[in-house]
Amino acid sequence: MKGKIYEQKSKSGKKAYYHYRYSYRVKIDPAYKGNKTKGKSKVVTINKYLGTAENILDKCTNPEKPNNVIVKEYGLVSALHKIAEDIDLIKIINSVCDEKIKGISIGEYLFIAAANRVGNHNSKATIGDWFSKTILPEKMEIDAKSLTSQSFWSAFDSIIPQKTVYQNMEKYNARYKNKMSFDEAQDFLTEQKINEIEMLLYPKLMELYNITTDTVIYDTTNFHHYISGNNEHTIIPQTGKSKNGKNSNRLSGLLLAIDKEFGIPLFHALYQGNMHDSKLFPEALSKISSRLSEITKSVEGYTFIFDKGNNTQENMKVISNNELIKSLIGSLSFSSFKQLAKIPLKNYDQAYEKWNFLELEKSVFEQKAKVIITYSEKERDHELRGFNKRIEAVEKQVLDIVNSHTKRAKKTLAEKIDKKLSELKIKTSRAKRYLSYKIEKENDKIKVHFSKTKDAKEKQLTFGKRILFTYDLEKNSAEIIQLYHDKYKVEDVYRNFKGGNIVEYSPIYHWTDSKIRVQTFVNVLSYLLLKLVELNVVRSGERLSLSSLVSCLNEIKEVVTIYSKDVFHKNVTTVSKLHIKIAKAIGFCDSG
Repeated sequence: MKGKIYEQKSKSGKKAYYHYRYSYRVKIDPAYKGNKTKGKSKVVTINKYLGTAENILDKCTNPEKPNNVIVKEYGLVSALHKIAEDIDLIKIINSVCDEKIKGISIGEYLFIAAANRVGNHNSKATIGDWFSKTILPEKMEIDAKSLTSQSFWSAFDSIIPQKTVYQNMEKYNARYKNKMSFDEAQDFLTEQKINEIEMLLYPKLMELYNITTDTVIYDTTNFHHYISGNNEHTIIPQTGKSKNGKNSNRLSGLLLAIDKEFGIPLFHALYQGNMHDSKLFPEALSKISSRLSEITKSVEGYTFIFDKGNNTQENMKVISNNELIKSLIGSLSFSSFKQLAKIPLKNYDQAYEKWNFLELEKSVFEQKAKVIITYSEKERDHELRGFNKRIEAVEKQVLDIVNSHTKRAKKTLAEKIDKKLSELKIKTSRAKRYLSYKIEKENDKIKVHFSKTKDAKEKQLTFGKRILFTYDLEKNSAEIIQLYHDKYKVEDVYRNFKGGNIVEYSPIYHWTDSKIRVQTFVNVLSYLLLKLVELNVVRSGERLSLSSLVSCLNEIKEVVTIYSKDVFHKNVTTVSKLHIKIAKAIGFCDSG
């Protein structure tokens, strides 16, 4: 029955008091719960006192002012938590690591750390403060004050105990410390628990989200640390060739294999930063194939996409001998196939989307291959502008040396210029390869005239072009071009890790191998959760970039309006139809 307002007179009859009363019926016979027509029931009546007419009028015309208003993060953390619940992330981690620290499970620690990496992340010392400003304490029933840096280090240590890593370190002599194979690095890091977690997690992902593994994209990168070169407590970070230009810093390497369709990370591993991509490739490929066999119910084979940094004849044999790889798509360097750059553009007689292309059959690493050379005018203009801009920057730095040169001797100036051109880079080569100069004296002043070398002119012939190859001679050329272009998806992961706007990973401030490894695992979990959020949104019909999706979710807040200790109201701000649609797609908000 519907609620009613009724009047109650005072004993004197001079005053009237108003109440709101409503009643509803509940089943008291458990056997018939849910059946409206059968079973015993009773009527429950709720009575609420409203006050006098004057009281009611005052409340309507002068609403009570709040004592405080608190705004909490809601949208992004709710989305990540909902996905974590869907895939049983915390339960799975706890099934492998069953201990608790300050009453909080290891799964909860790792989820909180992963959720915090998305967007503006915090240090472990301030993560509790961030946590308290979200809706997670209430949702997870965790006291934010318990989240100290030490509690996180203890949680990380339960995944990979640093003590065990130190013991493993004693097994390796000086030679191995500086140069470990990929398999040795995995053994050294004692990754059993991480592997157990992933082996429980990924089959569930495959089934729940229908992720296919018919095409896998592979790439590697490295990240710099601020660890002293004299630090003897860590051996994974080593000095090497930084892909970020941080050659003086110690580096750790990260490899990723992702699915082609959604960019979901399927496999990741950490390795020493001084190891060349082509050297770790055979062991890494073996691990990736094993992972795919274990996490999918049936693997008939997959197409493997990789970049030219892995190109060696031995690696091509490794791929050919891998029973799971039904096809490979790679790229070749123009430095190894110089004549291909000189083929006239009129010969590029086929087209696919923005590319013109031509097909050839050539021997590639002693195997017959289908070779496709693509050309894009837009990409050519972009590369040429970047190349010329870099040459201008180098010329300016050389002219600064000339202008500051006070000695008259040309030989001394030439030595300074040669040294500078050997230090500076244009593209990936030293500037002296692409830029020559001539010193002359004009009106008693020293002048330097620059010109591009023959190598620079040959380099420009490659702009806008790419050489692709496969040993599958029957594979469609347009499909090959599209699949290799999809390699940007794994490059996006690294850009997001290094850019710091989405899932920041670099620079890495941890200084022990175990913490570096677990933090890497946390970052991959963080990216995985975010990609699954994106996948739900895409399947609802909306397409947003990851950064736009994170920004949109961050705009959804919980506003707590506090009137007194016991009286407060909560509201979730969904200021647009897009907010509501995204929230419904992920499943953390039922209505707008």
